[in-house]
Amino acid sequence: MNEEHHTTPTSTGLLWPDLKLCLVFMTRLPLRLDARTQHRSLAQACALLPLVGVVVGVFGALVLSLAQAVGLPAIPAAAISVTATILLTGALHEDGLADVADGFGGGLDKARKLEIMRDSRIGSYGVIAIGLSLILRVTLIAEVAFRFESFWVIAGILVAMHAIARGLLPAIMATLPLARGDGLAAAAERPGGQRAGAAAALCLLIAALCLGPLTALAIFTVAVLAVVMVAWLARRQIGGYTGDVLGAAEQVAEITALAAITVIL
Repeated sequence: MNEEHHTTPTSTGLLWPDLKLCLVFMTRLPLRLDARTQHRSLAQACALLPLVGVVVGVFGALVLSLAQAVGLPAIPAAAISVTATILLTGALHEDGLADVADGFGGGLDKARKLEIMRDSRIGSYGVIAIGLSLILRVTLIAEVAFRFESFWVIAGILVAMHAIARGLLPAIMATLPLARGDGLAAAAERPGGQRAGAAAALCLLIAALCLGPLTALAIFTVAVLAVVMVAWLARRQIGGYTGDVLGAAEQVAEITALAAITVIL
C-alpha cells in the first residue's frame, strides 16, 4: 500500500508519535504505542527513521567512551559498543542480513529463497555474513576510537553512520515492490517518494551537522551506492524487498559509511 495521506511527510503534531513508532519498530526501548500511533504505519512515520540512528549512535558512543574510560583498549571497547547497539536494536538488522545471506546463497528459485529467509534457523552463509559484519564494524570503530580522543568527534561519526544507514531504507521501500504480501515489510506498508526523500534529506543533514557538508555528502553518496547494489540484488534474487532485505541494506550501508569515514577522515 502506498501511503501519502498528508501533504507533508510528517505533520508537526505527529513528530513525537511518529518518532515513537520508529523507535518501537527499530529498537527494544520500553515504549508503547498509544492511540495516536497504533493506527499509523511505519511508512507514514519513516521520514524520522534517521533520528533512530541518532539515538543508536549516541548510545554506542557513550558505551565506547565508558569502556575506554575504564582502561580497555580500542578493539575490546569497540566490541562492547557494537554489542550494546545490537542489544538496543534487538539484532533486528543482523537477523535480516543473516536471512538474506542464507536465502540468496542457498535457494535455487524465488520461492525457495523466500522459504529459507523465513526459516528461523541460521545457515553457514548467515553465520559468515554476521561474522564479517561484526569484524568490520568492530575494527572500523576501533580505528575511529584510536584516531580520535574527543567524545564529540567519535559521537558525531557514529551518529552520522547510523543515521545514514537508516535514512536510506525508505528509498528501498518506495522504489521496490514487496517480494511477498505478508511479513514485517508488508505490515510496515510502502511509503511514497516524498517521505523517502524526506528521510534521505534528514540523514544527510544530520551527517552534515556531525561531519561537515563535504564529508557528509561523500559518505552519503558511497552509502547510496551500497544500498542501490543491495536493492538491485534483491530485485534480481526475489523480485523485490522484504524486512530481511531492509535489515541487510542497513548493515551494508552502516559498514560502507563507516569505512568511507575512516578513509576520508
